[in-house]
Amino acid sequence: MTLFDDPEIAYRLPVASLFDAAAARDFIERAQQARVAGRRLQLAITADGREPQGEVMLNLESGSVGYMVGRAYRRRGVAARALGLITRHAHGLGFDAVTVEAELDNLASIDVARRAGFQLTERAPAMVEDKGRRYALHAWVHRMDRP
Repeated sequence: MTLFDDPEIAYRLPVASLFDAAAARDFIERAQQARVAGRRLQLAITADGREPQGEVMLNLESGSVGYMVGRAYRRRGVAARALGLITRHAHGLGFDAVTVEAELDNLASIDVARRAGFQLTERAPAMVEDKGRRYALHAWVHRMDRP
């Protein structure tokens, strides 16, 4: 639970701002429902297969991906490696273009996307309102290499 109980994560992502046991149960239940319905794949990022360092997600309907790494594991390349793996998996599933969305001031996330080979698109940003905050999500894309 401490991984997600971080004000910075709550500010950027649609998770409860007090990530307690009830919020964790709800998060896991929603992830399981989305997986069973074939809408989303959410995986823990680990080094040893046990202790979670973060999460990586693939929307199986749109080909968009997302990632989150706990504060203690940042600046180690964890997110870029996980993003690279889930992106290759998405391409393997047939998605020619895989996208990441981020706010322009989320420099850490943008750096992760760039290190994983994503490029900023010219598409208009998606306007989002969440937790009383309105913001623009800009899209970065990774295209499958063609022989």
